[in-house]
Amino acid sequence: MAREYTAFFPFCGLGAGALGFLQARATLFGAEARFRSIGGIDVDPLACADFEALTGSAALCADVATLGVDQLRDFAGAAAPDVVFSSPPCKGFSGLLSEARSRGAKYQALNRLVVAWTELMLATWGSAPPRLVLIENVPRIETRGRKLLAEVKRCLRAAGYVFHGSAHDCGEIGGLAQHRRRFLLVARHVTSTPALLYQAPRRRVRGCGEVLGTLPLPGDESAGPLHKLPRISALNWARLALIPPGGDWRDLPSDTREPRAREDRTHRNKYVVVPWERATGAVIGATRPGSGAPSVADIRMAKGYPHTYGVLAWGAPAHTVTGTTASPGQGPFSVADPRIGAGGWGYANQLVCLGWQDPARTITGSLRVGAGALSVADNRLGAYRGSYGVSAWSVAAGTVTGSAATSTGSFSVADPRLGSLQIDNGTAAVADPRVPGNPSLAVRWYLHDVRDASPVVPVLPTADGSWHRPLTTLELAALQGLPTRVGDKPLTLAGTSATAWRERVGNAVPVPAAEAIARQILLTLMGADAERWTLSGEGTVWVEAPREFVQ
Repeated sequence: MAREYTAFFPFCGLGAGALGFLQARATLFGAEARFRSIGGIDVDPLACADFEALTGSAALCADVATLGVDQLRDFAGAAAPDVVFSSPPCKGFSGLLSEARSRGAKYQALNRLVVAWTELMLATWGSAPPRLVLIENVPRIETRGRKLLAEVKRCLRAAGYVFHGSAHDCGEIGGLAQHRRRFLLVARHVTSTPALLYQAPRRRVRGCGEVLGTLPLPGDESAGPLHKLPRISALNWARLALIPPGGDWRDLPSDTREPRAREDRTHRNKYVVVPWERATGAVIGATRPGSGAPSVADIRMAKGYPHTYGVLAWGAPAHTVTGTTASPGQGPFSVADPRIGAGGWGYANQLVCLGWQDPARTITGSLRVGAGALSVADNRLGAYRGSYGVSAWSVAAGTVTGSAATSTGSFSVADPRLGSLQIDNGTAAVADPRVPGNPSLAVRWYLHDVRDASPVVPVLPTADGSWHRPLTTLELAALQGLPTRVGDKPLTLAGTSATAWRERVGNAVPVPAAEAIARQILLTLMGADAERWTLSGEGTVWVEAPREFVQ
């Protein structure tokens, strides 16, 4: 039977870091060891619910700043856990927050929680403290939180710990499909654990497609509610389509950029489109492509829809002509016509749509809407009795013409034989094998403002043959190493807010990175208990001798 060591998780979030510890296994001198979670603490009740669902251990919903020694002992026990792994709030330390805002009272209080927890932990278990203590945060804690870290180190030093703090790429530690630079302070209690602690060996950072490719396309109901694309504006869909894989907002034509982004060159991850074969940047809680949330050039769309919305080059041969030429979404029935500029584009009345009550402009001999003000907003659409007409069952049909489309004549009928048949009360739908995955299709909507959220999910053609789209919450969770299915059901998170889901996912410690760290800690604990010094031969010494008492 494997030996169990205990681990505790203040600021536990949704439990990704704890899950990594629970998955870790280590074998030394023929013996096996694992971790058991004795619980976590978080101020967010929804995060606590996620933690309990993912780890099977209890979570205390409490504010560490007001938590007392007796309350902590009642929940976690009188004896200290072997390991305490904490990830205090990082918003105040993060570079995503301006220096001026980080000095505000709200963020200063959040920043101080790293000290408050250390003091509470040592006050609770000071006579026999945890054998190893880990503090995970953003790298900027070393600058913005320099004084707070100094306080933490003084407390740990006084309690008999040696420690080492530095930034690491969690992508290399856990073999993730994202680069995630994080700070890690690792402290070892010398008396109880004299054995050396080694860094986890570095692993290959994978391409995001290696992870995302295991999931169905967004919107597939079998993947659950987390696998829906965020609602973004039609303008942002167009922006993503214009950005080459690996590019960002700086690759956009200047007139399509956000006004603020034209001057602000610090947010370099705005509208980033990640190539399928490369790793993403760090997963954060942002919900919009313009706020730092990554998008991906999904190559599967080209495979599943090889000719959907195809645009033929003017000098290339056409594909086979079929009978399904009703819309660009049914085949490569569009062309890049180079003649559009033949009439010149220097005139102010190009592509003008006249109001019904406005006088027309000068009539010219031009035949194209792009070469003159030859369009009008005709308000008589309802007067065309034939257009979109629905004939009553008991009256004669209108004249049958050769253009039998619903928009060009009365070619619809109110059939009384159907009754009240709908998709929710009868067999009124079909699984059409011609559309891979049977996604919901929409070919037209009224666009009032390109800044409004698009009512449908547009699949815009790109030069690289992929679909440039935002990542779903489930995909972000997968990049963090969270399971996409729990038992026989898709991963779900507590609550109904997609914004809150993404924030908790973005704040999580990646599961594989936590697992790799936990494995090294198990080896250290086992070596100390066996009273033998071990050399892993794979990594660098993380925390070694008392000479590391230096600040």
